[in-house]
Amino acid sequence: MCNATLVAGAVAQKPLMVQPNMPRFLRYGDNATVATTVANLSDKEQNVKVTLTVLDAQTERKVLSQTRKAVVKSGETGVVTFPVDATKMPEGAYIFRFTAQGAGHTDGEQQCITVLSDEETVTATAAYTFTEPTDTVLSFADMIPAEVRKAHL
Repeated sequence: MCNATLVAGAVAQKPLMVQPNMPRFLRYGDNATVATTVANLSDKEQNVKVTLTVLDAQTERKVLSQTRKAVVKSGETGVVTFPVDATKMPEGAYIFRFTAQGAGHTDGEQQCITVLSDEETVTATAAYTFTEPTDTVLSFADMIPAEVRKAHL
């Protein structure tokens, strides 16, 4: 009976890699800064063009596109930031696609981010205790701020 053992290893890396650092969500009206790390694992300094493209997840229509340039030395990482104005993005899901292009090397990554409403439901409660039968009329108008009452009622 013959047997053998093979021991091997693998390293998954590219000469140029982009790794976004994204929030879990944005709220409509936010002015955020999103960042991505660009790693240069090649043996030469890289002049890198990093692009952020934001797409509507349902229609894949381009909502935003920005490009930044960075110089990343060999064996080092750099950070590239992009301002994002969520007032141009109504509620929904968006694809944030980051691409990096260097001298003969490219990489990309994308993440889906939700833009939430800037309005929040508020629940107000009041406790009432009745120990005997009664014909009491309850008014909840005082629980609603006057400016909201005028706008919505």
